[in-house]
Amino acid sequence: MPRRVNSTLNQVESLTNSKHLAMSVSTYARVTDQGVSTVYKQIEDKELPAHREGRKIIILVEEAVARLKALPMAGKRRTRPSVDIDSPL
Repeated sequence: MPRRVNSTLNQVESLTNSKHLAMSVSTYARVTDQGVSTVYKQIEDKELPAHREGRKIIILVEEAVARLKALPMAGKRRTRPSVDIDSPL
C-alpha cells in the first residue's frame, strides 16, 4: 500500500480506536490531506457518505474508514498505446 494512503488509513483508524464516532468535514479533510471543497464535492457526488445533524454535516468514522479502504490501490500509471505513424488508418 502506498505510504500516503497507509498513513491516512492509520490516522483515520486511530480515530476509530478513540472515543470519536464522527468527525466534521474539516477534520476529515485534514486527516485525509484533502481540501474542504474536495470533500464537499465527494459528499455532493455521493462518493462519501455524510449525515446532517442540524446545520452541521458529519462523517461517521466507520464510514470514512470503509471508504478509504475501498479506494483502488495506486500502482503503475497506464501508458498510452503505441501508435504506428506509418500504418494507414
